[in-house]
Amino acid sequence: MEPNGEEWVKSCCEVKLGTENTESRPQKKGVADMRRTAGNRPFLLVVLTLLSALLSVGAASADAPVEIVLWHQEAAAPRVAAVQEMIDRFNAQNEGKYRVVQAPQTWGEIYPKLYAAIEAGNPPDILFSLPDLTMAMKLTGALTPVEDIVEKVDGLYDLFESQVTPYEYDGHIWAVPMWGMTHVLWFNKGMFEEAGVSYPFKDWDELLEGAKKLTKGGKFGFGFPASQTMMTDQYVYNFMVTNFVEMFDEQGNVTLDSPQAVETFAFIKQLIECSPPDVLTWQMGDRSLYFQSETVAMIMDFPGVQAISDLEKEGRGPFGFMRVPYPEDGRPGSVSYSNGASVFAKDPAKLEAVEAFLLFLHEPENNGYWLAAMYPGLYLPITKAAMESESFWSNPYIAEREDDIRLGFEATEDGLLFGFEHAPQPVIGRVSGENLLGQMAGMVATGMMTPEEVVKWGADQIRAWAEELK
Repeated sequence: MEPNGEEWVKSCCEVKLGTENTESRPQKKGVADMRRTAGNRPFLLVVLTLLSALLSVGAASADAPVEIVLWHQEAAAPRVAAVQEMIDRFNAQNEGKYRVVQAPQTWGEIYPKLYAAIEAGNPPDILFSLPDLTMAMKLTGALTPVEDIVEKVDGLYDLFESQVTPYEYDGHIWAVPMWGMTHVLWFNKGMFEEAGVSYPFKDWDELLEGAKKLTKGGKFGFGFPASQTMMTDQYVYNFMVTNFVEMFDEQGNVTLDSPQAVETFAFIKQLIECSPPDVLTWQMGDRSLYFQSETVAMIMDFPGVQAISDLEKEGRGPFGFMRVPYPEDGRPGSVSYSNGASVFAKDPAKLEAVEAFLLFLHEPENNGYWLAAMYPGLYLPITKAAMESESFWSNPYIAEREDDIRLGFEATEDGLLFGFEHAPQPVIGRVSGENLLGQMAGMVATGMMTPEEVVKWGADQIRAWAEELK
């Protein structure tokens, strides 16, 4: 244990002035004695000044609030501002006790920055994360289990179980679910009515029939990307999940090469044939550009109601959402990302502050206001209490399109994420990082592989990567 300020000063004095027995010294000082005493005065002044400073710092430290650092990848300016507003509210309510600061990151840099921070022993206290990123961080041993916080949130506000499942494995929960992002099918009602296509579709057959009917005269019925991107992964999984296709079974065996998977990729190939010819190179923004220009009649995305409302005000559309169609013998579902707060903090005081902040963000009126402010419809509450919060529904975009938002809630309840239907396998990080499903869609689109060949190839890739991790 290091000495406190007083002990440190005392030790300095003993070294400088000596600790000899002064009883044998003559009481009367000569000139030399007085010079020695005078020569020590500057040092004594320095020591006293240091003592005063150390005691002041000690007092300030005792009164300083516990600071926690939040990293997140919602780097767009309006989203940073929305996060900061909630931080400011929390800090004001807990002045002198807790203090939160945010450090926005980007998805392009988050993995190397986190690994470097962990290696340096200085990770953030909280990270807003996705299931595959949480899995990667859990494998480093740096995360703190958070089931106690999750239990409190669930007990107070009723969490959707589907949003907890991706973080629950190895006997613990590794992130506190904060909001949901779930795909729905966007469609152009104007283009549908002009082509005589009825909606909503009841199954895959009706979807494909409609897409073919809408593909004419330089217009396309569907915008299905076939590039090696996360966007394509999401599209592919929308149809995998509705046809009971999983990458792993409950025992962790690779099950991607199933008859249902072959059927799914055969269906995807037909939808790609109803899409623009450049889908092999599509990036995230291309989907929106084609839809907004009314070149494609359908895309799949998170239900951002602000975007379609603004488009309609410009005279385009009208637009709507529907659930992703499923086969006659399939099930409702779509890709759903549970965005959770992973915790790196270990110190008890910091963990107390982390819990207080996350519970604050989950208070229904706080949660509803914050998620609506980040981007209306894109970020959905995942507790039943926040779903009915006045602050959420008072947002003008959300109030205007209540039916669309409630459709998003419905999709969130049964949404899933590839590789996280059961206890996730460590290899899922590589599957996501390599955009394996996007690669498979591209191979089918170009004719490099048949649906039968591509599902076998994809399953073999997963098995090979899993062996490398052993």
